[in-house]
Amino acid sequence: MKDRSTMGPIEYIAESVFWGLISMIWYKNILFRCLPNLTYETSRYVLWSMLLASIVVCSGYFFRKKRTGWSVLVSLLFPYGLYTIGAYWKTLQNRIIIVLVISTVISFLLGILVMTRRINRRKSLKRVIVKRIQRWACTTGTIFSIAMAVIVVPLLLQGAFGMTLFKSSVEANIGIGTEEQTISNNIDMVLKLQAEEWCSLSTNEKLNVLQCVANIEAHYLGISNELNVGASNLPEYTLACYSDASHTIYLNLEHLENDPVDEVLNSCCHEAYHSYQHRLVDAYNEASEDVQKLRVYKNTVHYVDEFGAYVDGYEDFCSYYSQQCEKDARTYAEDAVEDYYSRIDEYLNGDSEQKDGMVIGSYLKQYSVEVSPEGEFLLDPDGNNIAGPYRKVYADDLKWCWDETCRYEDANGMLGYLAPDGKELTSALFVEASEMSDGKARVREKSGGVYYINSSFERISDDYLDGFEYEHQGLFARVQLEDKTWGIIDRHGDLVLEGADSIQPLPLVTVYGSAIIGGKACLLELDLDTAEQIKIVKEFDEFCEISEVYYGLFATVINSEGMIGVVDCTGDVVIPAQYKSIDYEVIFHEESVWVGDDIVFHCYEENGLEKIIEKKW
Repeated sequence: MKDRSTMGPIEYIAESVFWGLISMIWYKNILFRCLPNLTYETSRYVLWSMLLASIVVCSGYFFRKKRTGWSVLVSLLFPYGLYTIGAYWKTLQNRIIIVLVISTVISFLLGILVMTRRINRRKSLKRVIVKRIQRWACTTGTIFSIAMAVIVVPLLLQGAFGMTLFKSSVEANIGIGTEEQTISNNIDMVLKLQAEEWCSLSTNEKLNVLQCVANIEAHYLGISNELNVGASNLPEYTLACYSDASHTIYLNLEHLENDPVDEVLNSCCHEAYHSYQHRLVDAYNEASEDVQKLRVYKNTVHYVDEFGAYVDGYEDFCSYYSQQCEKDARTYAEDAVEDYYSRIDEYLNGDSEQKDGMVIGSYLKQYSVEVSPEGEFLLDPDGNNIAGPYRKVYADDLKWCWDETCRYEDANGMLGYLAPDGKELTSALFVEASEMSDGKARVREKSGGVYYINSSFERISDDYLDGFEYEHQGLFARVQLEDKTWGIIDRHGDLVLEGADSIQPLPLVTVYGSAIIGGKACLLELDLDTAEQIKIVKEFDEFCEISEVYYGLFATVINSEGMIGVVDCTGDVVIPAQYKSIDYEVIFHEESVWVGDDIVFHCYEENGLEKIIEKKW
C-alpha cells in the first residue's frame, strides 16, 4: 500500500493526544449528558474508554501509511458520535435513524460497485479481493465518520454559540396584544399536560406544549417581550433558568425528558415569572421617585438589589432560596400549576363529576358573568341579571352552595363584597380583598396595612405589613409584623407566635408546621386541646431551611452547605443532611393504616448516585 502519510509518527501521536483532550473539554462542557440509567461517573468512564479505544484502534490501522489529519479526525468522530447516539437517542431518534439508514445504504451500494468490478488477472484474484474489501472498509469508515459529524456537529455548534440545543417549533408571541393566548383558546395543547398524554410525547413535542404555556403566561402577566422556550444540558441539579438577554427559558434536558409533567410545568411558569420580574424592574427604574413608592413596587425594590447581585444555588443555597425573587416565583408557579390542572379538570368534567359515589355537581351554584360594553354583570344560576355593571365580578367565589359572598371591582379598581342575591354587602373600600373562606377574608384599604374581617364584615385583627389568607381550616393565619418578622394569629385575630424569619404554609388538617426563627429551622405544633396556641417542638441549630411538614410526619431540612436531610415531626433526624436532593413517594398497600404511613425516599448524592431509604411511621 502506498504511504499517504502527511505526518511523522511522533507528530501523529501528539496530534491525536492533543485533539483528544481538546475535544473532550468541548464535548464535556457543551454536549455531555449521562447515558440512560447510568450514573455521572459511569457515563464519564464510558466516554473516556470509547475515546481511548478509538484512538488506539485507529492508530493501529492508520499508523504505518495513513498518518493524516483526516485519520485523527476519524478517531475522534466515532467515539463522540456513538456516545451521542446513546445519550440522545430518545431526543434525536428520528434524525439518528435517518442518518444511519442513509449511511448504510450508501455504504452498501458502494460496496457492490467496488466488489463487482471485473477482475482481469485471475491469478491475483485473492489479493485483489482483499484490497477491494480494505478499500470498501476504508470508504465505509469515511461514510460513517461523516454520519457521526452530521449527528454531533449541529448540536456542538448550537451549544458553542450559546443557543439552546433544542427549540420549540411553536412561535413565541409577545405577551401584550395577543388575546388568543389563553388557556381556553389553547385547550387542545394544554390537555397534553396530563401525565398519560405527556409520557407519549417526543422531546420536541414537549417543547411545543411548553412554548404554548409560555405564550399563555406572557399574555396573562402582560409581558412586553416574547418568551422563548428551549432545552439544554444545564449544570447538575439546575432544573431550569431564564436569560433576560435572549428572553429565553432554558429547561434541563434531563428534567424535560424524565421528570413528572407537573414539575416541568412548574419550572416553566417559575422562569416565566422571572421575566415578569425583570419587566417590573425596568418599569421601576424608569419611574419617578413618587411613583416608585406605589405598593405595586413593594417587592420590586428587592428584585432590583437581587438581580444586581444574584446569588445562585451553587454559591450559597440558603441565600439563593430565600431571595425575594425566588420566593415569589415559587409561589406564582405553584398557583399557576394548580390553575392549569383545575382548568383541565373543568374542561374534561364540566360542572359536575362523580367521585367515590358522591355527585359533586349537586353542590355547585353555577353563578356566571355576562360581559357587555358597560362592564360585567353577575347572573344567578337561573341566568337572571342580579348585579352590575362592574369592572369585574368574581363569580367563582359563589361556586359552592355554602358560599355566601363574592367580590366585585368598581370602575376605580376598588373591591367590595356582594351577597348571593346581588346586594352590595360592602361598598368598594378595599385595594386588596381575598375570597371569603372559612368565614374570614384578608383585606387592605388605601391607607393602613393588611387586616382580617369575618363573614359579618367586622374587623377581627390589627393592621399588619402583609399576610396570607387563613389556613388550617380557618384557625390560623400567617402575618408580617412591623419589624418585618412573621407571626401567626388565631381565629380571633390574637397573635400567638411572633419573631419568625419565615413560616411555611400551615397544614390543612394535621397539627405540625415549620418556620425559620433566628436563622434556625424550627418545628411547630398547633395545639388545639386547651387553647389555640403554637408550640415550638424543636429548634435545629444545624439547619437554616425547612420545608412544610408533609402528611404531618416529616419535613426536609437544609444545612448551611446546601445539603438536604429529613426530620420527623418529633424533631428526630431520620435522614442525615448529606444529599444534594431528596424526592419521596407514598407507598399505599392493603396493610396501610393511613396515607403516608409508608414513605420511600430517593436520596441523590453529589456524584449522582441514588440511595433509597424506606421509612414506616
